[in-house]
Amino acid sequence: MYDSFAITDESQKYAMSILGTYSGTAGDDLTEVHSGANFSTFDQDNSGGTYNCPFYLKGGWWYAKWPCGESNLNGVYHNGSYDEKYAEGITWPNWRGSKYSMKYVHMAIRPKSNYPYRKTADSSTLLTRITSPQHSKPKPNNHAKL
Repeated sequence: MYDSFAITDESQKYAMSILGTYSGTAGDDLTEVHSGANFSTFDQDNSGGTYNCPFYLKGGWWYAKWPCGESNLNGVYHNGSYDEKYAEGITWPNWRGSKYSMKYVHMAIRPKSNYPYRKTADSSTLLTRITSPQHSKPKPNNHAKL
């Protein structure tokens, strides 16, 4: 988990402009290589490198100049280990290496300042705790925490 995250607008190619401090059990595969990178897609490679990273790694992501980067959460679903020339899977190398494609990934962004609270309809200043099941205490699992 990163304590802050922000991207720029379209005119700045959705660059990853703020990436805060990492904490979790899977290892940090964004900060050193991807922080500040522009978002690239098949039809617009904004990595600034020699290689067309979205083409070789088969997905859009904040790729670095070279070697395209460490992680790729928008890669090809391979259902675990795979043997391809490029690390084209859904990869987070610090967790299982670049030749292991995660079976499931969930990337979510939430407001830091008032989570898990929201404004009520009758007052712009009164905050109430969200009680929906999605905000309840998570159940234990054996997944790595990115």
